[in-house]
Amino acid sequence: MVKIGVVVEGSSDEGIIREIIKTLSKKIDTPLSLEIKVARGGKIKNRRILRNSAEHLKVQGCQRVMVLIDSHCNLSDIRNSLEEYIENIGGKLFVVKHAIESWLLADVGAISIVLKRRIEKEIPNLDELHKPEEFLNGIFKEYTNRDYDKIRDGVKIAEKVDVNILERYTNFRAFINSLSINNPDRHNLQI
Repeated sequence: MVKIGVVVEGSSDEGIIREIIKTLSKKIDTPLSLEIKVARGGKIKNRRILRNSAEHLKVQGCQRVMVLIDSHCNLSDIRNSLEEYIENIGGKLFVVKHAIESWLLADVGAISIVLKRRIEKEIPNLDELHKPEEFLNGIFKEYTNRDYDKIRDGVKIAEKVDVNILERYTNFRAFINSLSINNPDRHNLQI
């Protein structure tokens, strides 16, 4: 079993990552265990909190510690300020392009299942969609006349998402590649 530790920004990210890793584990036929540490309230960029979170995950037996941050259009700023520090504390930075909701938008079929309605709306290029959460909220308002709930709806979509479809999205493929782990049972953990 490969144990992965992930530091995320909030509860909605925690649920989404948990479901995606569960689906990946089935797809690659390698048991993946996941330990998540949530840095609430925007504290994920606080170096003391990052260090403590990484140390906590290592004590929990995580073989790989990742810090997952939404870029919100500041990809290079985040990398410049945190990448070296996170590597020095034994982790790996992964920056989600714009926000994790872009991963959910990659599979319109999963959104349709959750909404119990076929989504006809064209999804723009996810690499260029700067506010995916707002776009997803617009879909929910249009098709259900209610707002998107980051925790409840995000997890439901992530449960239904097809990782084969997500892999077409460059940023998600990069996330998969960042999970590569030397493992005695397998040479590398890759899809």
